[in-house]
Amino acid sequence: MVFGLFKKKKKIEVIHVQDIDSWIKKTFEAENLGLKIGILKRELNSKKAKIYELLEDLDKAELVDSSVIPERAKSIFHGNKKSYVQKISLFLDQLICPDDVSEIESFLEDVSLKLEDLAQETNKNYFIIKEFIEDDVRKVASKIKEIDDVVSSARSSVDKTPISKFRELKDLLSLYYDNVSKIDETKKLIEAVLERKSLEVERRKKVESKIRDLEKSPHFVDYSELNEKKGVVEENLKKVEYSVINLFSGISSVLKKYSKKKKNKLAASYSDNAVNALLSDSKLGILKVLEDVVKIKDSLDIKSTKLKKLDSEVDSISEKKLDKFRSELVKLGDDLNDLNNVIKNHSFGLNLKELKGRLDIINQNIVDVEREEQELEDVLERLNPRLVKQKMRDLIKSIREGTVLE
Repeated sequence: MVFGLFKKKKKIEVIHVQDIDSWIKKTFEAENLGLKIGILKRELNSKKAKIYELLEDLDKAELVDSSVIPERAKSIFHGNKKSYVQKISLFLDQLICPDDVSEIESFLEDVSLKLEDLAQETNKNYFIIKEFIEDDVRKVASKIKEIDDVVSSARSSVDKTPISKFRELKDLLSLYYDNVSKIDETKKLIEAVLERKSLEVERRKKVESKIRDLEKSPHFVDYSELNEKKGVVEENLKKVEYSVINLFSGISSVLKKYSKKKKNKLAASYSDNAVNALLSDSKLGILKVLEDVVKIKDSLDIKSTKLKKLDSEVDSISEKKLDKFRSELVKLGDDLNDLNNVIKNHSFGLNLKELKGRLDIINQNIVDVEREEQELEDVLERLNPRLVKQKMRDLIKSIREGTVLE
């Protein structure tokens, strides 16, 4: 059986991508490849039919002098015979030669592998049956060997032909059309993404315009003045808080030791956060704590350097000063809360917050759309039908000199 392509010198034949399928078919016909595959198919079908007949005979075959054979041996014989017939039949049922010449190479390779598997799977069955009825099972095995010989011969012939190149060419053609299709699809997706981006950009311009108009309204001046007042109050509050922190910073560690010794929560709160402690200490109970601190200072395990300064630092914390700081903290805190409430409910602020919220959403939408656009551009960059076409061009040239793919 010969599968070789007989190359002849021909004048230049120009084909296009859409002509490749018909060119492959024409090339097959010119070299009688279809006819040769037909011959292979008839050979295989003929041998299959004969094996089916032999299997039918084997299935009906009975033991000679079965009366002298133990029942256990009979059971083993019949079980292996049934298994052998089923395995061979299944192999034959799946042995279907393809019509497409480009598929013949993979078909023959697959059959060779299945024949190897079949030999392993039926080896035990064969030798057991052979012990009882050798002729019938040997005939089946002999015909299976003939199929193996036909397949081996066909594979040897196929190896000398460019049939595998035809299969590769079909795969490349499929890849080419897939690339072209995906490029068209991706371009349409990019157009849709760009349209969405354009709409979002237009929405952003409108919102930004509304914000600018809002900032030109009379309410903006009032809102700005409120925020300026808030800034002044916040600055004054920070100054008072700093003064309170500074007032207690020198004795903070002493108060912590005192709180542990006396289990005094007020002393601990001033050590941790003097500002919050003073706000909560409406009766200025810290003054009595400080008096007690001075009385038991020698038992508090205070460093000598800090002990020398303790009296003067405690003396600097007067009722008048604490009352003044506390009053300022309360007033400034109330003023700040009032301003925050007014600003929070101010029509300008509410409108501005709503517009800026919309602007944030639009900006995020634009970021998402641009990321999607970039991903699609990356897909487009990876698709390269020109490269696939060049591979087809080279492959066609290797199959038949004088044929050029435009």
